[in-house]
Amino acid sequence: MIIKKLSLYNFKNHTEKRFEFSPQINCFVGNNGAGKTNILDALHYLSVGKSFLGNTDLNNIKNEEDFFTIEAEIGNEDSEDIIKILQPKESKKIIKKNDKSYDRMADHIGYLPSVMISPYDSNLISDAGESRRKFLDSMISQTDSEYLFNLIQYQKTIQQRNALLKYFAKNRTWDRDSLEIYDEP
Repeated sequence: MIIKKLSLYNFKNHTEKRFEFSPQINCFVGNNGAGKTNILDALHYLSVGKSFLGNTDLNNIKNEEDFFTIEAEIGNEDSEDIIKILQPKESKKIIKKNDKSYDRMADHIGYLPSVMISPYDSNLISDAGESRRKFLDSMISQTDSEYLFNLIQYQKTIQQRNALLKYFAKNRTWDRDSLEIYDEP
């Protein structure tokens, strides 16, 4: 799969930019603050639907604008697809493939796999195992949709279990049977 073209509108410091990429190697060259990392972040958005820098979607809208759009032409052996991400200020993010919105974000994960490692990821080396597990979960989820589905279900179960434990602590009560519902999965 090859990203052939990329268009950015109101994305971070780019008001309107278009790029055509070589199928071999591409380099971004420019002064500090010119937006090179923002281009890489836009490419990451196309892959997983969010910033690799940890910014919230609304923080990526150019100052004093109402939305951002990232659009790319993706080519593979058989066809070409258009991926478009639209983030309005007043509503939720929309990700489309060939003008058809995804029902769930998870349906998009894995279409355009990518790995992003930056100087901000030094925690992969220095922190405890949690950051490495999260990084590996993200990488595996792009290649195995069943793993992603199971990971999402696991995270929901943990959230519900933790909410129940907080309820027990707050109300000074305990119900082993209620907890076992969450322990089994």
